[in-house]
Amino acid sequence: IYGENPRLLDDAKQAEVTVHPVAQKYPRTEGVYAEWIAACKGGAPAGSNIPDHSGPLTEMVLLGNLAVRTAQPVDVNPATGAVLTSVPPELIKPQYRQGWGW
Repeated sequence: IYGENPRLLDDAKQAEVTVHPVAQKYPRTEGVYAEWIAACKGGAPAGSNIPDHSGPLTEMVLLGNLAVRTAQPVDVNPATGAVLTSVPPELIKPQYRQGWGW
């Protein structure tokens, strides 16, 4: 199911959902772009609020990858984000070819 007007392929199940709709858990918006612009203008935070949700999730996944690649637990200072475990520096900040780095 994807899109603004999702539909089940099984007509009997679609009819039941239409008769007994699923309760709304989150308020509906005009779309992700309108929601993001409204948040930039001082409105409610967007559902994809990067500092509160996406950023920490991405950080956790990357630290998990680091733990898998080094085959050891990775300790991190939550205040600074510094890795406290002995990890090869090229796994944290790789050396890129000239013109391809940060």
